[in-house]
This record gives sequence, structure tokens and C-alpha cells, in this order.
Amino acid sequence: MAQYRNVTEFLTKIRETYNKAREEYTLLNDRLDKIEALRVRDIKRGWANPQFQKEDTETYQKNKAEIKKQLSELINNTNAEYEKIKAECEAVFGEYDRATGKKVDLATVELLKSGILRPDEIKALINDFNGNSAMLRIIGDYAYKRGKEEKDNELFAIGTQYKDYRIPYNEHLDTLIMWGQKAMRDDRGLSDGIARVYDEQADRIFAEAENIYITVGENE
Repeated sequence: MAQYRNVTEFLTKIRETYNKAREEYTLLNDRLDKIEALRVRDIKRGWANPQFQKEDTETYQKNKAEIKKQLSELINNTNAEYEKIKAECEAVFGEYDRATGKKVDLATVELLKSGILRPDEIKALINDFNGNSAMLRIIGDYAYKRGKEEKDNELFAIGTQYKDYRIPYNEHLDTLIMWGQKAMRDDRGLSDGIARVYDEQADRIFAEAENIYITVGENE
């Protein structure tokens, strides 16, 4: 049975990874803010003697360094998880984005070569082969040449769009990852501001990627 694989399944994994990491990022930064506030309080209060000041300073520096280390590890691990998800997506979509022979429908190619297809039938083929980069390029190349020869601007435009077609599966993943990375930077103030619009941007990206899919299985 044929199965649809959509870019949104990988976007979902990225979003879930971000949500979990962002929660931990917030907790760590809350801890950092707390020890910074305590440090300011201690400086204003002062110390009974230099030894107490030295001990408090060393404790403050140690705790701050540990939280900074955990934040750095969190960001690095999250980025590594993003790359893992991108690799999973590549394993699914990469083959379909390459113009391999097994993805070529020879009967349709022969119809195109015969020249009997009407412009509306050529346009309809674009939908028939959604997610098949090889066939979309073949159809696009034919539409481009025929549109140019017959001065058919609509066919020419279709050909221009599809003759070098690539399945845009990486672009949406990269954009969502970019927003997640900006919402987990060293500068918490800027990161928190970006985090407030993350869901809005994510929803937009999901909507744009909704129709990017391939069909796999026995009936593909």
C-alpha cells in the first residue's frame, strides 16, 4: 500500500526538540539570573572580612561557570539533534529529489514526445507527479521548450518553474531550525523576544510545507 511521507513529520520532530530544549534553557537561565541577583545583593551588603569575600566570589564564579557549561552543552546537543532529524529527512526525500531512472514514467514521457498533449493536459501532469522530481523536470523541460517555440507564455512559465525542479524539503527545516537557534542564544533578552514569536513563525512554516510530500510503497 502506498504511503505518504510529508515534510511536516520532520518539522514536528524539530519543533518538539526545540520545545523541550527551550524549557531547559529557560530553567538554566533562571538559575543564572538568580545567582547574579544574589551576587549583586552580596556586593551591596559587603563582607565581614576578605576571606568571606574570597570564598563567596569563588562559589559565585564556580556556579556561574557550571551553568554556562550546561547551557553550552544544551545548545550543542540540540543542534546535533536538529542535524540528526535533517539526516532522517534526507534519507526519505533525497532519493525522490534525484532524477533516477526508476522514477521515470516512460508512458508519460512518450506522450510528451508525441506532441499530442494539450497545454491543459501538460499542466495537469504537474499535479499527477507531485513529489517526483525526475518527472517534474522532464515535464518542465518539455513545457519550457514548447512554450518558447509556440510563444505560449503560460507553458513557458511552467517550464521555467519546473525544468530544474527540486523538492524543497530542506528549506523549511532550515528555517525552523534557524528560529529555534535564535531563541536559544547567549543573550537571553534577545532570545526571549524571539521565543515569543517562535510559534507564530512555526505555524507559518508548517502551513507552507503542508503540500510537500512524496508517495512511497507499492503504488508509487
